[in-house]
Amino acid sequence: MMVEIKTMGADLTDYQKDTLHIINQVTRNRRQTPTKDVKFQAGMCDVSKVFSCVSKKEVYLRAYGAHVLTFSGLGPGDSDWIRWDKQEIDETVLTGLLGFDLDPDTLETMDLRYHHIYRIDAQPTLFDVSTISTH
Repeated sequence: MMVEIKTMGADLTDYQKDTLHIINQVTRNRRQTPTKDVKFQAGMCDVSKVFSCVSKKEVYLRAYGAHVLTFSGLGPGDSDWIRWDKQEIDETVLTGLLGFDLDPDTLETMDLRYHHIYRIDAQPTLFDVSTISTH
């Protein structure tokens, strides 16, 4: 997920809007499935697996596009309001979004479960691909 941060209530320029719109289209790979209703069409990026140099194997890629975070001040500590993609949020929601606990599109609890058969030796975190092996 890419986040453009604007402070002092600044708006995106037309060029920034255009650039983010283009980036957003090529950095999304979410799909609608029989058990998951995705409310937007997947972007141009069709990549779902990429090679990890650290793990030395293919890993699943989750791409959530580009989003705009706007503060009325310089950050959450001195702002009267915080907006995520033009929707007003509070610091708790911001923490959830940046921690990938909340879905950046719906602001609902993120479901990071794998919906296919995997052997999991330990509860994986978002950044821990080494504990997941496929069969």
